[in-house]
Parts: sequence; structure tokens; C-alpha cells
Amino acid sequence: VPAGYGVVVANTGQGPLLLSNLAIADSWPAYLAYQRMQGAAYYVVARGRRARAVPNPRYEQPLPAPLREAPIEASDLGVEPEQSLYSAFVHNPERFAWLSNAEGGVSRC
Repeated sequence: VPAGYGVVVANTGQGPLLLSNLAIADSWPAYLAYQRMQGAAYYVVARGRRARAVPNPRYEQPLPAPLREAPIEASDLGVEPEQSLYSAFVHNPERFAWLSNAEGGVSRC
């Protein structure tokens, strides 16, 4: 998660969700905005067996579409499908320099 950003994940599947995370040690995720806005830009609402994303009206509309699933490939972010996030970072930490630059133009985070 880049400095100055926060992340919200909702598992709408039937099974467990496995996550990994890298963060800059001296930065805190920007979760105060979530408190002020009473949640993220979208709420995930269950309707029977289906879940849908409902825009939080406290955010400026229209909102960009929510990301429905994680990208399979994110090599532009330093992540390769055949390598764990930890291993990618340990072997090539320079590929994750964008984490310390919230203004770095990364839009898929």
C-alpha cells in the first residue's frame, strides 16, 4: 500500500481469502478518511447469495468503478505471478520504490 493510501478488501467468495501486504515502515495507511467518510467509497452489500458494491454518498460522485478482482499480473508494480510478494521484494526491493511515493502515478493500487 503506497504511503498516504488505505486499502479495503471484501471477500465475497465462499472460501478463505489469502492476502499479503507491503507497507513503508515509517508511514501509516490513510484510514482517518474512512472514519470521517464513514467507510470506503463503496459499501459491499449482500443481497441473498450475491454481493454488490453500493456507492457511499459521502464521496464526490461519480466514483470510478470498483476493482472486482485482483489482477493476475502486476509486473509494473513489481509483482510476478510465479513469485511470492515477499520473495519479489527481498530479491528486487528497487521495484517497489513506488510504495514510498504516493504521487508516483500508480493507479491500480
